[in-house]
Amino acid sequence: MKKLLLYLILLFYSCLSSETNEYKNIISKDVMKNILKDIILMESIKKSYSSRIDDKKIFGDKYIFEKYNVTQSQISESQDFYAKNPKIYAKIYEDILLDMEKMVDSVEVLVKIQEHNDEQKKLFLSNLKLLLRDIKAKDSIKK
Repeated sequence: MKKLLLYLILLFYSCLSSETNEYKNIISKDVMKNILKDIILMESIKKSYSSRIDDKKIFGDKYIFEKYNVTQSQISESQDFYAKNPKIYAKIYEDILLDMEKMVDSVEVLVKIQEHNDEQKKLFLSNLKLLLRDIKAKDSIKK
């Protein structure tokens, strides 16, 4: 009976340790979130602005590998790990969605600022034209 219990404990331990050893180069949740977010952004940019982008190589795997100092195998291994841990993977994607919402909000603010600046420029140019017209009118009266 003791031998059977010992074998069961060894079997359980070997299964447990092989699973943890299987994933030794896992990318942290925060880095994985940033990698996935960059991939999503790059794909969106490629689809939306493909005609305007001259060098499409800047939106490739090489950029991700260099920016985050990771390899394709690390990314694949990490994706496998997180896929087997759906609660963690879901949290990563929730965080990505929150980050994207913040980015959209920031872009909307920038667009509003730009629109305000454009209105101010138009108003300035309009007032400048009126001022120049008044100056020309006064000059023509003096002559």
